[in-house]
Amino acid sequence: MRWLVLTAVILVLIVAGAVFYSHRYVNDASRSLDQPIDILIQHGDSLAVVADKLEQSGVIEHALPFKWLARYEEKDGKLRAGEYRFEGDVSLVGVLQKLVDGSVVTYEVQLREGARLEEYLVLLRSTEKLVNDLSGVTPANILERLQLRSSATHGEGLFYPDTYQYRRGESASSVLKQAFDLMNHELSLAWFSRSDDIYVDTKYEMLIVASMIERESHIADDRSRVSGVIHRRLKKDMYLQIDPTVIYAVGEDFRGRLRTKDLRIDSPYNTYRVKGLPPSPICASSREAIRAAANPAPGKELFFVSRGDGTSQFSETLSEHNQAVARYILNR
Repeated sequence: MRWLVLTAVILVLIVAGAVFYSHRYVNDASRSLDQPIDILIQHGDSLAVVADKLEQSGVIEHALPFKWLARYEEKDGKLRAGEYRFEGDVSLVGVLQKLVDGSVVTYEVQLREGARLEEYLVLLRSTEKLVNDLSGVTPANILERLQLRSSATHGEGLFYPDTYQYRRGESASSVLKQAFDLMNHELSLAWFSRSDDIYVDTKYEMLIVASMIERESHIADDRSRVSGVIHRRLKKDMYLQIDPTVIYAVGEDFRGRLRTKDLRIDSPYNTYRVKGLPPSPICASSREAIRAAANPAPGKELFFVSRGDGTSQFSETLSEHNQAVARYILNR
C-alpha cells in the first residue's frame, strides 16, 4: 500500500514538474531573429503543419511546445491563414497570438492622381502579391466585368487615386473596387456641398469637370479659378478649349506639345471643335480637383493660359487673353 501511495506521489510530482517546466518554457522561450522571416499559412493547414513551418523556417526552436501551448490555450482551431512576418524578438506566446489575431503582412499600391485608367490596369496586373484577374479588362468593359453600377459608358475617371493596402493573394480587381467605392463617396460629399454657381446637372458631369481641372492645374487657388472659367463657359455655351481634352483625344500620338492639326482632330474630346463637356472624364481626379469642380471661384474670367511655372494667367476678355498668350506662350 505504501508503495502505491509513494508511486502516486512521485507521479503527481512528475506531472506537476512537467507542467511547471512547460509553463516556464513557454513563458521564457523567446529568440531574437537576425532578419525578418515570412511564413505563408494556407487555408486548411493543421496545427501540426503550422508548427512544422514555424520550426523549419526558424521562427521557433521546436514545434512541440508550440503545439502544446495552442492546445492548452484552446486556440489550435483559431489560427488564421495568410502571410505573416516575424522579426526581432519573438516568443511562443507572441507567435501564437499573432496567428490568432490574423496580423498578416500588408502591402501598398499607389494609384496616381491625374492618370488614365489604362495606367492603373497595367500597374495592377503586375503588382507583386496581387492575383491578376484583370486580363482582358479595358476601360470600355471594366464596369461590366467587375459588375460595378454606374451610369457611365466606360470606366475612365471612376476610380479614386490613393494609396491602397492589400494582402497577399487578394485580387487586383479588389483594389479597383475599393477605388470605385471611394470615388463615389468623394463625389457624394462634394455634390452635397456644391455651389449654386456650377453649371452641371449630375455628379458624373461634375467629375468630368474635375478631371479637366486635375490636368490643368495643381495650384489650389488656380484650381477653383479654372473651375470658374469652365462653368462660366458652359453657361455661355462657349467652346471650352481645354488642351488636356485634346491631348486625351490624340492619345499615344501626342508628342509633348499640341500642334495645329491636333486642334482639328475629329473627336468628341476635342473641346476646340465640340461645345459642352467631353463624353467622360479624361483622368483620375484628386479630392482637391473634385471640390474645386463643385465650388468654382466667382468672377468674370473666361480665359486662362499657363505661365510655364505651374501657375496660370487668367483674363476676362479675349484681348487680355491674347496678350497673355503672346507673353507666356509665343515668347517662350
